[in-house]
Amino acid sequence: MHDREAAFRRRLTLWLLVALLLRLANVVTLEQAISDEQAYLKIASNLVRGDGFHEGGVVAYRYPAYVGFMAGFFEVFGEKREPVVVAQALMGVATILLFGLVVRRRLGDVAALFSVAVLSVYVPFVRLAGRMYTENLFFLLVLLVWWLLERPGRPRLGQVVLAGVLCGLAVLTREAFLPMALLYVIARVATSSTRRDEAKGMAVFLACAVLTVAPWTLRNYMLFERIVPVTSNGWFNLYMGNSAIADGRYPERAGEILWSWPAGEPRRSKYLEMDLADRFRTEVLRFWREDTGRALELVGVKALLLITPPHMLDVTLTGKVAELAAVVWSVMWGLMILLAVYGFVRGPMPFRETLWPWTLAAMAVLSCLATYVIARYRFPLELAMVYFAANGFIAALTPVRRASEPDRLVATGG
Repeated sequence: MHDREAAFRRRLTLWLLVALLLRLANVVTLEQAISDEQAYLKIASNLVRGDGFHEGGVVAYRYPAYVGFMAGFFEVFGEKREPVVVAQALMGVATILLFGLVVRRRLGDVAALFSVAVLSVYVPFVRLAGRMYTENLFFLLVLLVWWLLERPGRPRLGQVVLAGVLCGLAVLTREAFLPMALLYVIARVATSSTRRDEAKGMAVFLACAVLTVAPWTLRNYMLFERIVPVTSNGWFNLYMGNSAIADGRYPERAGEILWSWPAGEPRRSKYLEMDLADRFRTEVLRFWREDTGRALELVGVKALLLITPPHMLDVTLTGKVAELAAVVWSVMWGLMILLAVYGFVRGPMPFRETLWPWTLAAMAVLSCLATYVIARYRFPLELAMVYFAANGFIAALTPVRRASEPDRLVATGG
């Protein structure tokens, strides 16, 4: 037993070192801040300088937890991106470690090492560490919650409280996780053999999550005089995926389209983002009502985009390197789908044991179907797919192991 544990730790450490080296090498190659990164850099700089949370006149479009994370590094190291992305490389390795340990609890050593190996070299997750995107912090928080709640036996009160706080921080990093956390709690209580005790624990979990989010929601209410739980970008994203400009992907010239206000048209709020959100809400509801056929067609287009190989990995990755990276990503994605399907057929797992990966998958699918499909929005689905693929990998190995059993018995004189 000791030798087996030592061998597992050696292999785990090797893959984690591979993951770290790839992410650090990737960090060196990414110097240009793009799109959302520039906005987060600006807000974090404003915070450090004492100017408050804003980018120009926009005060609630971005996620506060990630901005706070960046601002902490800016406060210590100055307004430089390098310390942030190096920290994200380490966070990426920690996320992989947590994922592997969670998989080990459910599926064993081989599945854990398979998961760690896949995540260590999976191209989009390697690239993610070098980008100042909220998913870097979100995935670490989500894995910590998963680790705390899915432990053997009933979680202790302190673990439930900590999980709730971390869940609240995850919501402040990706708002789409809020309804998914609620669905997870409902499913967990419904599938429990001791529903009353489970409900009490989940009530504490939700209360801690809500209390963590509440100060930011109150801040938004004081600014806008309406309830905005985390960000103001919900109707913006819905408009990009459900309007005349929508094609299932992130629209070209989105910034130019979204942030323009017709000359001479009166404004209701002093905050442009609130007036635009109201306008986009009206447009989206009209689109769903008057062009239902096109709206349903777009849902189908997005569903196909979700399961097909990626069309773009990174706008700064070009030439042969981009082509090779896209091929590697596509091949790994296809293999994960095949293994996951095989696992569902040959080695199905109890639903309760897969609540967390299904929560992540549902978050990605519903977000993309409701808005548009981009690589970052797919990431929770791909993380869940690694879990399901690990189960399929074990199911595929089982016949091989059984076939080799007589040889092992002969070799040992059994």
